Amino acid sequence: MKRLGLVVLGLVVLGAILLTLRGLNAPAGEEPAGGKSASPERKTRVTVRSQNVASRGMGLAEANTLPIVPDKDPEGSLRLQVLVLDPQELPVADATVLLDSNPVRSARTEKDGTFTFTGLTPRSYQLEARHGSLQAGPLSLWLSERSEPLVLHLRPAASLEVEVVEAGSRRAVPGAVVEARTQQPRSATTDGSGRALLQALPTGRLVLKVSAKGFAPVWQQLSVGQASPVPQRVTVAVRSGAAVSGTVVDARGAPVSGVTVTPVPSTQSLQMLTDARWDGTVTDASGRWRFEQLTAGSYRFEASSPQRATGSSAPLTLEEDRETSGITITLPEPARLMGQVLDDRGEPVPHALVRVAIDEGMSRTLARQVTCDQRGEFVMEGLPQRRLALLALHEQASSIIRYVDLSQEPVQQEKVLLVLNATEVIRGRVEFSNGQPAGEAVVQAELSSARARGRVEQTLRGQLVTQADPAGRFELRGLQPGTYLLRAAPPGTPPQRRLAWLVPPVQAETGGREAVLRINLGGSIQGQVRRDDNSVPESFSVVLRGSGSIPYGGGDGRFLLQGVPEGSHTLYITGPGFITKTVQDIQVQEGKETNVGVVVLQAGRRLQGQVLRANGTPVADATVSISQAMKGSGVVVGTAAELDYGLQQARTGADGRFTFAGLPITPLQLVGEHPQEGRSEFVQIPAGVAALEMNLRLAATGQLEGTVLSGGQPVSGALVMVTNPGAPAGGTTGTTGTDGRFRFDNLAPGTYMVVAVADSSGSQQVQRTTTTIQAQQVARVELEFPQGDVTVFVRAQPAEGASATSARVILMGKAQPGTAAPPAQVQVLTPVEPARFTAVIPGDYNLCVSPMTEAPPTDGGTTAPRSKCNPFTVSQQPSLQEVMVAMPQL
Repeated sequence: MKRLGLVVLGLVVLGAILLTLRGLNAPAGEEPAGGKSASPERKTRVTVRSQNVASRGMGLAEANTLPIVPDKDPEGSLRLQVLVLDPQELPVADATVLLDSNPVRSARTEKDGTFTFTGLTPRSYQLEARHGSLQAGPLSLWLSERSEPLVLHLRPAASLEVEVVEAGSRRAVPGAVVEARTQQPRSATTDGSGRALLQALPTGRLVLKVSAKGFAPVWQQLSVGQASPVPQRVTVAVRSGAAVSGTVVDARGAPVSGVTVTPVPSTQSLQMLTDARWDGTVTDASGRWRFEQLTAGSYRFEASSPQRATGSSAPLTLEEDRETSGITITLPEPARLMGQVLDDRGEPVPHALVRVAIDEGMSRTLARQVTCDQRGEFVMEGLPQRRLALLALHEQASSIIRYVDLSQEPVQQEKVLLVLNATEVIRGRVEFSNGQPAGEAVVQAELSSARARGRVEQTLRGQLVTQADPAGRFELRGLQPGTYLLRAAPPGTPPQRRLAWLVPPVQAETGGREAVLRINLGGSIQGQVRRDDNSVPESFSVVLRGSGSIPYGGGDGRFLLQGVPEGSHTLYITGPGFITKTVQDIQVQEGKETNVGVVVLQAGRRLQGQVLRANGTPVADATVSISQAMKGSGVVVGTAAELDYGLQQARTGADGRFTFAGLPITPLQLVGEHPQEGRSEFVQIPAGVAALEMNLRLAATGQLEGTVLSGGQPVSGALVMVTNPGAPAGGTTGTTGTDGRFRFDNLAPGTYMVVAVADSSGSQQVQRTTTTIQAQQVARVELEFPQGDVTVFVRAQPAEGASATSARVILMGKAQPGTAAPPAQVQVLTPVEPARFTAVIPGDYNLCVSPMTEAPPTDGGTTAPRSKCNPFTVSQQPSLQEVMVAMPQL
């Protein structure tokens, strides 16, 4: 489930930084924003958005957590019995149950709905089940000799209809294999019409892979909505590709056999599209590898194995119908980590889990798990010689996160001791609103402290989810001391079903009184859509802010949302051929139905045209993007670009033509592109209502290469964003490889801002620069996060009047004439939890504070109070420094 967290914070923070930059020349204490505001109530638009606008208002914190990859499980002696029930609480025979062991296990339930997994070791597991269009989980548990049978409640889930066509001709491709990447990939084969149906999919983002004979594979990220009467539909175009081959060698240049090489295509997301388990090829005795077909575009190739550190090729561009060979991937020298897990009395803890993650970047680079032996000892091979974060977990306790630098040889020879000293407990019960116990309710918890919201912390600790017993009672163990935010949902509610979790949290202190959570079964929202000509759209989707989309099609335009929590809600109606409609302030009460009546959809204006080469011939299968004009500085990506800026994309046919309908009458920005033919200029379309005919001519483009460093060392998994003020919403984003490098192809000539965002020790760092792209040339940039020796604590002091409960704090270096743009760090401040900035270099800074509050959406962006900035000097000494700031006023 995507929730407000690191990805969201990183992108919104970037907007705050860009906004703040415009006013830092103002005298201390003045509102920064290009001069004094005419009115103290004036707000400024922040145009950087979350990748998932639906998560705003969710309140649950989630970083872009990495999937933990466990080392191979040893044979154990424990058993786990599973019972699968349908929505009527009846046993389900022949349901598929998946267990995230290594290797993943799957089984089918018996006639009584049960199945027993055997040979398991004591550790944390996740289970899910599916049957037809129903799905349950994933649900977590710690397996021990005392574990009770686990009940999985099947609920209606999303389905996806995938149409596979040939690029250019748009002919149907039968016999293509379509895979949805979940805990265990589920697949279907397209029929004679090129369509395949995937059922029982979890809500949220997943990767879709399409493979067809004679074509290169396609990986595509998509967002799966809520369960719906009709399947969500997506079309994937496949095309032929060219062969790619190379060799894997070790640090001494000797060939390495038996390692897996995986193509890593450039993507607009932090989520990796490919996975070595399913998309890789294994090197032969001479270290050689080969892929028969890959589409043109920008790639890295990564080599990995359990015993060796991952190596990566430099970013490179594959050309259409031209084989690429001679790619060499060098594996760095691996590091070894060994240690022992002890309890708070110094006794070894058998079968404890130890998790490690790289403490840098923002996307997936490393996240592994190993189970300790009977003496609590563990060994991990094939780790990178980098700074790693470690955590130990057990059923009753956990450790604090410890950092080790495996680039130091002595560290690899020492035994690391991890102590399970986090033993706090929260107990409670779950009731329905009528006071009756909510047996087997699902409970989620998150530490309210800002410190727990970092990518590494979220990755290593995972989600705090448990299931109440039949009497509605629950326990959360192994917690860090502090205040937690608790939410409960009905039995069988998966964590990804965001709609069920749109409820205010209950605060609970570790070791405090019993927490009481009440489940509100909510009400419903119904309505009907009509075009302004009184016709019904062929298809449309209903999006409840904070939840996923629900597709509808055909019929009389009626829609119904059930299980909507009490309170005020905002609804979006989206779809092709009409302007996205926003319906605000919908009041919902438990057990009641709210009718929003007939929602009239405006047709908007129409734009059509043709994409042409420089010689005037049409370009088939080009992508044309259009959105409302961007306001302010920043980048808008993902769902936010679609809902708030009306981003639409279209593919040209064989004649190069494209058509957009349902465009707003506001100013628009338009661009066309093709991987091989180039990109058009950014076109500004003035406001108006008349239909337009516009041709786009593709021209030669340039490339951008660069490296992200920290203290002179490459940063893997850093988020890199490239922005141009004339471009449509949607942005150009990517991530760095293990060597810290990134590459962007097909950039139109012009001036761009390049921004890198990384995460280290729970603090986000932002660095930026500008560069000019010229046609048929490669521009190069280097972004470095400086590393100092000072730690700065920013603490909140009492403020008069109503103040924010949390604030965003930006520590930004002051720009000096003729020097590169200064770096910035971002943290969250609460009245009880200080903002902590690490590795700060002594010098002059601006300290900017703004409230973290959600403002109502508008047609042009999110309005947010401006930051208040004051100068701040970091001295050479002492190494720990502190400053007090007032919490911002609401």
